[in-house]
Amino acid sequence: MDFRKINNLKELKNLSFELAQTIKIPQIVLLKGELAVGKTQLVKYMLENLGREGKEVKSPTFSLINSYFQKNKFDIHHVDLYRIRFDQELHEIAFWDLFYTKSLIFIEWPEKVEKQLPFLWNKLLIKGEFSKNKEERIFKWKTL
Repeated sequence: MDFRKINNLKELKNLSFELAQTIKIPQIVLLKGELAVGKTQLVKYMLENLGREGKEVKSPTFSLINSYFQKNKFDIHHVDLYRIRFDQELHEIAFWDLFYTKSLIFIEWPEKVEKQLPFLWNKLLIKGEFSKNKEERIFKWKTL
């Protein structure tokens, strides 16, 4: 698993550029990590690097799914499963419908669905954690 220590937003943006270059549609990006480690900020930077224009990237903490539709490009979905407690809720928010089109799907708190995800999709796992001194963040990643 590759890793990088991150001390500021510029370093996170540089990492996001490198990770964005590895995206192959259809792609699932599994984002694991503590609250406030920078998962949503990483998604924001990755979308900028992928050329997404228009609507501001916001955390899907309350909406659960934020979708970004692009003309003549793949769709992008950013999902936050932190508040999901039951499988039925995944159907209620149309989570599984996201996989009917070739798209890029970022999933925060993917532990709740990891074993049920489509087998043939490309997958990238990214883990964010705070360093022992809490001043740095450490991001680790690997393709699955």
